[in-house]
This record gives sequence, C-alpha cells and structure tokens, in this order.
Amino acid sequence: MSCFLLDKNISILFVSMDLFSEQELFVLLRDNPIFTHDFIEYIFRCKSAKRRVELLLSRLLFAYIMQTHNVNIQFFNSINKKEELFINNNFSSPERAVYLSISHTHSWIAIASNSISRSVIDIESPQREIGKIKLFFTQKVGLHSPVEEMFVLSLWTVYEALHKLSVSKEFKKRVLETTVLELKKSIKEVSNSPLYLCIPVDNYKILIWRDKVIPELGCVIASKIKHQKVKFYIVEKTEYKKEKPCKKDLTRLFTFNKKVEINF
Repeated sequence: MSCFLLDKNISILFVSMDLFSEQELFVLLRDNPIFTHDFIEYIFRCKSAKRRVELLLSRLLFAYIMQTHNVNIQFFNSINKKEELFINNNFSSPERAVYLSISHTHSWIAIASNSISRSVIDIESPQREIGKIKLFFTQKVGLHSPVEEMFVLSLWTVYEALHKLSVSKEFKKRVLETTVLELKKSIKEVSNSPLYLCIPVDNYKILIWRDKVIPELGCVIASKIKHQKVKFYIVEKTEYKKEKPCKKDLTRLFTFNKKVEINF
C-alpha cells in the first residue's frame, strides 16, 4: 500500500531504525542529489552510529517522497539548525512543496508530511523515565496545574513540538496549561484506552495520541487551516533487487501500512 501526500491530510510515517543497515543506506543514497557533500562530511564526522542511521534513513525517505510525488521538500535541518528547501531535480516542474517534520526515539523515526502548511511532530517512548520531566515542568516552566503521571510524556511531546515552532515563552506556557486542563478532562475515558485528543489554541491545532497500535506516543501541531484527517502509517521495506547505482528506482522500495485515521 502507498500513501498520497498531496491532499489536505497530514500523514505521519513511522519508520523502524533497523529497517536498513548503515551500509545499505549508503548504497541506496549514493549518487542521489540529496546526498550532498556537506551532508556526507557531517556523516563521516558523526561518532554516533544511531545518529548516522537516523540521518541517512530520513534522507532516504525524503528522496523517496521527492521521486514518487514530484515535489520539493521543506524541512528543519537539524544539522545547520535552519529551515531548508530541497529542490527536486528529477522532474522539470515539481508540483509543489511538501512540508516535513522529523522526530525520533531510540527505535523509531516519525515524519509528519503536510502539503498545506508547516506542521511539527514530536514522539516519545512510553518507557521513558518521567521524574526529571515532572521537575522541569514545575521548576523551569512554572506550570500552575499539576500534571497527571500518565500524561507527563504526552505533555513533554507538546513542549518539544512548540520548541520546534519557535514560539514565545508566554505562548508556550499558555498552550501547556491548556493542554493539561484538556488532558485532565479525558482522564476517566483513557486510563487504559487509546487517546486521540485534538486541542485548538489560537491559530494552531494540536493532536495528542497514545495508542498501542502506534509505535510511540506523541503529538503533531499544525496551523488551523482546514485539514481533513491525520493518517498514521508504518513504513516497511519491500523485497527489492539491487541495481546499478545509475538505475536505482526508489519508487518500489517501501510499502505503507495504514494503522489509524483520525479526523482533525
């Protein structure tokens, strides 16, 4: 199954960090324009194998999206800490730009794709220890409302996503306080059930999720433009034949297993 990224929906793609080895990723990306000289230099300087795989796998997904959807890609480059636009040179006139946001845990990468406006994603492992995060919210952020333990990590993903949006401290705190109140309202319904909570704040909408069928919990924040749905996919690799570098076809590399579809 494939996914279509040029409609009014937000697609969230979960990719396992062990989908390809580092060596396989180098082979698949070799000679691709997205594999720039500066990027290669950074990879070779990077001492963390996990970080190298994370970056290579993200770029492979970028290349796949550009090749299958004929689009440019706009994203926040975590290497040079700024917004960047990848121009698609595979076709003479790319249809439009797709906005991508990336987050990762030890085991998964998540990419949020949106063709209407910029959105940001953050994910977290449900197993993460929460003691230091609770102290951070009370001592550093100064939240007035206590955070229920079951929602600490969900609130943390909202905090991290807001940081990616580069909003003011005042706005960030107001959004977090609003989120705490909305999470408290839902506590009776979600103690052991899936959580999908949509929270509108000013010009933004926040979707928080926690569900066993989705690899990690998290949130996505998008502008309050009309989005129809948020679709969650698990990305898997197909059986592919290795070809000569000049003939590599990425379009048959992945399949997309849709897990959940939520109105947004």
